[in-house]
Amino acid sequence: MTWSGERGERGAAVRWEEVIVHPRVAGALRAALARQRMTHALLLYGPEGVGRTTLAGVVAAAWLCDRPERGGACGQCPSCQAARRGAHPDLLAVAPAMPLTARIALANLWLFEPLVVRRLTATPAGNAALRTTIAPTMAEGSVKDNVLPQRARIVVNFRIAPGDRVATVLAHAQRAAAGTGVRLGIVNNFASEPSALAPQDTVFAWLTRTIRRVRPDALVAPYLVLGATDSRHYAGLTPHVYRFLPVTMTAEDLRRVHGTDERIAVDDYARMIRFYRQLILDLDGTAVP
Repeated sequence: MTWSGERGERGAAVRWEEVIVHPRVAGALRAALARQRMTHALLLYGPEGVGRTTLAGVVAAAWLCDRPERGGACGQCPSCQAARRGAHPDLLAVAPAMPLTARIALANLWLFEPLVVRRLTATPAGNAALRTTIAPTMAEGSVKDNVLPQRARIVVNFRIAPGDRVATVLAHAQRAAAGTGVRLGIVNNFASEPSALAPQDTVFAWLTRTIRRVRPDALVAPYLVLGATDSRHYAGLTPHVYRFLPVTMTAEDLRRVHGTDERIAVDDYARMIRFYRQLILDLDGTAVP
């Protein structure tokens, strides 16, 4: 189930008693929920600030509740608690900053997935986010320009997408090189599986809160980091590993990563200090899962 909106810092409303809704609207929705006769999608339309986001969350929580009561969520079962924390695996929030057409498409991937994939793959970054990427990074052959090489070597870097595996990528490369006489192997026996997706729960909400305090104009949304980072070494300690850097990156900055003139702005350096200081203050005395 998908809905458009964001969750409050203290948790989302999940029960009808926690919201103010026009009786006729609430009655129709609760009756449909009680009969389990909900349509495949609901479009809640109205001006900003009337509570569309909250109402969508209450309806979604009622549909997912383990012990529904008269067309509403009980508020106590594991499903309700997960929905309140924003951590229910079947409840996905689509950012309200997106255009209506984009929200409709993302909320109905069963129908629009081919269109969404085509739009994403039209850009290099979007294409790399959906597929395992292949990039030849090093090549060597002869020791002189007038001597034929006795041996040639090339290093190819794979950025493995979630859902793929090191073994399947290697098998694909071996099939591609079959019959060429090329021998394949893993350089220095170094290979790492794709990182697990970090949960969007209370910890993610804390991170979101800190980001907004430092950059109130920022839109916070989950994203797939396309490169490997040292954060993978912490995966054995906690699932809450968020690869976030409080730095503004333009298209020109991205082209300089690991290249000529790689740098960050002086203002961003100061902002990084403010962010990490604020994050420590926000988490001070808080029991982190």
